[in-house]
Amino acid sequence: MARLDLSFLGTFHILRDGRMPNTPPSAEDLPFATERFVRPEKSYRTASRVDHLGLDIALGVWGDGYQGQQYPLPKFTWINFSLTDAAFHHGGPYSDIARASIHDTDARVGEFLAAVERAGVFERTAFFVVADHGMEESNPEVTGDWAPALDATGIDYRDEAYMWIYTGVS
Repeated sequence: MARLDLSFLGTFHILRDGRMPNTPPSAEDLPFATERFVRPEKSYRTASRVDHLGLDIALGVWGDGYQGQQYPLPKFTWINFSLTDAAFHHGGPYSDIARASIHDTDARVGEFLAAVERAGVFERTAFFVVADHGMEESNPEVTGDWAPALDATGIDYRDEAYMWIYTGVS
């Protein structure tokens, strides 16, 4: 059996490998999806399904396996949740839909943290939470990129374009 290159495990890796990720249930049946918004709002429904899929993969890798395959504990994990961005753009930063997206995303983050704790490595795991622009005015004089911070870590990476950074490559 071929050894799986875990440095690229994720949705793209699964698709490139010819496998389809587990299909999330209908959006109305998803855990951590506020029914009030998931039914009528397409962007909320779509982002809820995407976020569920990412969490499902991460929980499998950190738990009992994904699609019947077991994985060693990863050294680096990146999970992207998109629901808050979709909801904030839809309703604005102080809307009910924005608050619901925070609640739903917080529950998903909690599920991932619980998986790390069950794996027995919570106390020696570093967590970084990053976000995009938010919904408030930004200072146009503040510019930059991830390269200096990534260079300082010594992690091999490839910066393809805005928000497309691949780690574990030379």
